[in-house]
Amino acid sequence: MNPRREYLIGGDNYSIMMDYRILLKKGQDGYYVAQCLEIPGAISQGRTKAEALRNAEEALRLILEVLKEEAKKGEIARVTVDA
Repeated sequence: MNPRREYLIGGDNYSIMMDYRILLKKGQDGYYVAQCLEIPGAISQGRTKAEALRNAEEALRLILEVLKEEAKKGEIARVTVDA
């Protein structure tokens, strides 16, 4: 299953909208760990699955905000990988 991607490129209007796959695992401490498979650095946790997913969504928003700022400094290209 491929993530849904929308790219709106141009000046301050650049945005990314994607559906992300989140791997949920219950840790030894009883907390759920939520790791984004598309952005490995986006990891969060919560006491419940719902809380872990909300925290993962917030982590992704923060990461994407940084990427949005970085995108303004360079050129945007697209590649397709069939693995």
